[in-house]
Amino acid sequence: MSWSSQYSGYSATSSSSSPYTSVSASPSSSHINGAAHHHHHNPPLPPQYPDVRKIALHPSLTYPVNSGPFFDVSQPPTYNDNQLATFPALPSLAIVCPDLPWPIVVFRNEQSGGVTVGDIHWAIYHFLRSPAPASRGSRSSPPRLAFLQGKVLFKGLTKSHIGSETWTMHCVSA
Repeated sequence: MSWSSQYSGYSATSSSSSPYTSVSASPSSSHINGAAHHHHHNPPLPPQYPDVRKIALHPSLTYPVNSGPFFDVSQPPTYNDNQLATFPALPSLAIVCPDLPWPIVVFRNEQSGGVTVGDIHWAIYHFLRSPAPASRGSRSSPPRLAFLQGKVLFKGLTKSHIGSETWTMHCVSA
């Protein structure tokens, strides 16, 4: 049985018990390939859910995502998955990546009860297509995608040490 059929009953409006696997912080989530998250200057947001230890991530987002095809962050998502990204549902969450100096903040869409898997895929795609802030004296700058240096295949998210509702994105080269 595929995860999509196993978890298909948990849409963005579902409020039943969690089918998701709980994800906890691991030592590898704070350092990946030797890169620490020290370059993220945004302070963690206050928790939106009282017991942050019980937030579970949807299996299709949990690192490592072993089933393919992997989401290519340089391409628009081919479908819009309306299943909740977390249980319990969160109205927003942040994603950091060792290769990016900026966090990606994901908000729920207006029709859902929380951030969905599709919201995350679209937010990552749109964020990476936008230009990086221009450096002093520069007239243009490359898209943020260039900072991934070819690592465009989404492998999943792990809990970050930065904040209670912040996740670390893992990508590999195509």
